[in-house]
Amino acid sequence: MVITSFGPRLGAERDRTARHRPDRHPTARVDSGFAALQRTDGSFPQNSWLNGTAYWSGLQLDEIAAPILLAWRLYKQEAAIGLFDPRVMILRAAAYLILQGPVTGQDRWEENAGYSPSTLATVIASLVCVAECANELSNTKLADFILAYADWLAAHIEEWTVTTQGELAAGFPRHYIRINPTDPDAPDPHADPNTTMIQVANGGGLHPARNVSAAISFTSFDSAFAVRTI
Repeated sequence: MVITSFGPRLGAERDRTARHRPDRHPTARVDSGFAALQRTDGSFPQNSWLNGTAYWSGLQLDEIAAPILLAWRLYKQEAAIGLFDPRVMILRAAAYLILQGPVTGQDRWEENAGYSPSTLATVIASLVCVAECANELSNTKLADFILAYADWLAAHIEEWTVTTQGELAAGFPRHYIRINPTDPDAPDPHADPNTTMIQVANGGGLHPARNVSAAISFTSFDSAFAVRTI
């Protein structure tokens, strides 16, 4: 939530105060705050109190990737970040993503573990930023490795997270699912999105993962639910 809310604000904050008073640039302070929260293994707490004390202990890989995106955007737009160099934080976070991924301990709804298309998209985008960072530091071998890993993730997204037997919209069996459940400690590299089952929290019950989707495509949604008014 913090990352997404500060993205538009960053684009708007180009006034004189932001340019000449780095200490007063709120987006930069948020970014350096993430650096202060970062653990030695490169991860960030799921959430924390204002004093930095971690609260919940879940692992959400998108919450490791999102600070990378914010830090990189600040850095590339030459926002006022003073003496803070975000590249150290970025590289540490990327190492954690590669070592712990591609399965996330929790999806963006903080409920299920598995292959999440939303999480994977955020991770891939962040890794591309990190690769550019490595190139700027003249570490081309690291950059090539990170890009190769990001390409590997991208090549497997549909295998992991697209069902071909969905029943959400008649005539449109192919779509992304919310998450393809698997154990993050012993992930199944061939978990089948057509057959896995997901336990929906808060009394939602057990359902085929192929029928639990954050959003089906606009085409299939319109075809199934649109109502002509004229």
